[in-house]
Amino acid sequence: MAGIIDNIMFHLPYAARCAFASLYGYRNRLQRYGKNFKKQLREFESHLTMTSEEMSSLQEEKFRHLLLQCLDHSPYYARIFHSLGMNGDMIRSSTDPIKDFLPELPFLTKKTLRENITELHHTSLNTVCKGYTSGTTGTPLAVEWDKKSLEANFVLLNRYYRMIGLPSRFKTARFSGRIIVHPQTKKPPFWVLNFPERQLFMSTYHMSNVNLPYYVSKLNAFRPHLLEGYPSALHILARYMLDRDVRLDYTPTAVSTTAETLGEQQAEDIKQAFRCSLYDQYASSEGSPFISQCRYGHYHVHTDTGIIETLDKTKIDTDLYKAEMVVTSFRNLKTPLIRYRIGDSVLVKEEEILCSCGLPFPIVFGIFGRNDDILFTRERGYVGRLGTSFKGLHGIVCAKIVQTDMDHVVLYLVPGKSYHDEIGEQLLHNLHDRLGSDIEIVLNLVDQLPMNKNGKIKTVERLFEIKP
Repeated sequence: MAGIIDNIMFHLPYAARCAFASLYGYRNRLQRYGKNFKKQLREFESHLTMTSEEMSSLQEEKFRHLLLQCLDHSPYYARIFHSLGMNGDMIRSSTDPIKDFLPELPFLTKKTLRENITELHHTSLNTVCKGYTSGTTGTPLAVEWDKKSLEANFVLLNRYYRMIGLPSRFKTARFSGRIIVHPQTKKPPFWVLNFPERQLFMSTYHMSNVNLPYYVSKLNAFRPHLLEGYPSALHILARYMLDRDVRLDYTPTAVSTTAETLGEQQAEDIKQAFRCSLYDQYASSEGSPFISQCRYGHYHVHTDTGIIETLDKTKIDTDLYKAEMVVTSFRNLKTPLIRYRIGDSVLVKEEEILCSCGLPFPIVFGIFGRNDDILFTRERGYVGRLGTSFKGLHGIVCAKIVQTDMDHVVLYLVPGKSYHDEIGEQLLHNLHDRLGSDIEIVLNLVDQLPMNKNGKIKTVERLFEIKP
């Protein structure tokens, strides 16, 4: 329901909008859930019990398959492979294709992807749909998907849903950037129901304190097993419920956040408000490797969906390093990505840490939507994990930290019912502890935080580049 479909949607009466969404949902089910869905799901779930060695072998074979497909069907990659002297016999006979070929291949930038997208496509696969990037790093990019890749992507998503404890037929309330209600709407409904997929789409553009009681009432009536979407939107609802001691009259199975960086205080508030487990996951519109939290809160890179290289490590804590993610994806064969500089970063440690959950996937310790999620000051250098500044402070609905230059930070804060001046002063003190005493921090109290065009709220933002 992107673009023109969204524009049609919010001009229709409510019943017609639900019917329209349901027709769209029925079409989605036909595209996403083919006759081999259950068989593919069993195969993907079998990967979860593999040993680390078995998973490494599987990853190597998937990479080998990707290289051979690109050699035969992607003019862009075939040209690169030939320039490096790579051929099919070499790829097939390699005992370790990741070690032998990956470091030799050039990086794929967003600019290069945009300029060569047609030549990069797999020529023997038909396009069934397009995914659109958010455009936070430039003009939004349309990424094409073939039917088999699209089906496998939803097999993967359903594996994740089963991993977090959802039943086979579950209901979802989704908070995302889709425009499903006219922006000038003042009264409920602020949502649309997609019957075939049992999804309640809730508008993130109408979540004022006046309207939020209607959101709570609708959740109680619909009783979704899963609440999912942007952490900023779910956090607004969570803070409203906590500030007014409002509870749902049932307990959801889980909350799942995606598409934005999840802050530590956001996570605590969401879990407390909805009284259930919270899982964060990462999967880009381009089709990058999948990352999700396990029951212990660790972020696992699903290495059966691709390869993540971590480059340009910068120390930001005692044993934590910020590193640029460079991704090679197995998820979308129509638009193959090899060594793609996606613009996102992760937190890593020098030594590999094993998780008690038993998954055969490696761990990263945090995901940043872009490099400018991390601030930089003269006194402290790189500073991440600013969510701890909000710990123990009540009366704050949500906040946004913007560093305008090396010496100035603006803190936008939406005050809650119990907010008072001492809370703001303590927050400024906490931020100075982390950013340094010399930087100027200006506190602005606002009614709501500005959203991007896609409905996201970037809670930590740096507006300048750091020159080496």
